[in-house]
Amino acid sequence: MSTSTSTARFNTTAVVAFVLSFFIPILGLILGVLALPKVAASGERGSGLAKWAIALGLIVTVSWILQFTVWHWIVFSWD
Repeated sequence: MSTSTSTARFNTTAVVAFVLSFFIPILGLILGVLALPKVAASGERGSGLAKWAIALGLIVTVSWILQFTVWHWIVFSWD
């Protein structure tokens, strides 16, 4: 006796965006933004993953920019 349940699939773009937000955060951010309307339109699962990809991508990208700016300021301010 087998029961089949029809569960919605995860949106591939949202999953890829979430994974990439850890390794290439700017790409995860962009793919997360692109995945949100796709998830809403298709009814697939993954809106949470897309939102987390956007948040992580944004936080890590801004953090990298701030770190580079501070490092640049410290290194090149030694006159």
